[in-house]
Amino acid sequence: MGFLNERERFLLEKHLGWFSGLEFFGGYENASRVIMGACEREIDRDEFPLEKLCFKFRKTDRLSHRDFLSSLMGLGIERDCVGDILIGEGFAAVFVKSEIAPYVKSQLTKVGRVGVKLIPESECDISYKPETEEKCVILSSMRLDVIVAALTGLSRGKTSELILSGKVFVNYLENKNVSHTLGENDILTIRGKGKFIIKEQSGTTKKGRVKINIVHYR
Repeated sequence: MGFLNERERFLLEKHLGWFSGLEFFGGYENASRVIMGACEREIDRDEFPLEKLCFKFRKTDRLSHRDFLSSLMGLGIERDCVGDILIGEGFAAVFVKSEIAPYVKSQLTKVGRVGVKLIPESECDISYKPETEEKCVILSSMRLDVIVAALTGLSRGKTSELILSGKVFVNYLENKNVSHTLGENDILTIRGKGKFIIKEQSGTTKKGRVKINIVHYR
């Protein structure tokens, strides 16, 4: 099994959560793409078959995640062999399955028309901490359209159009039900706006409106 995306991980955790020896790791804390490990003993993270490769390029070239992914796919590498790709100013950290790491090291010398150089991990100056913001939102209900409207600033009509167009996902599954009720720990993804996690319902106002704390992953 290769790297899993967030939806695949969510579904596996949902169906295999009863097994205490289940663990996911993508090379660093809070990685988006991860490899699953299942063992009756505690799994050492060094045992996960992945490797972090660091590359350097000129800051003025401003390479993106898409640029690196396209170049890797151009080498004939399958998507599930590539984990997260983190971009900094003149640096990139690419997580790949261990079995293809030697091939990537020898072949990835250019990303598009830009030359890249493999460097030691100690020289790769990239932060792995996701950019998040926690906010308190006051709502009339926990309906999907109400929450999306509050988070996007759109009118209810425009919000319904957004949901019905398939651009809103609940727990990584497309959801076109505007009246769907959300709860604590649900994951809401709005295309173009980012990912939101409903952390907790923190009470109600005197007028009976719901107060919820939401974490926004940009």
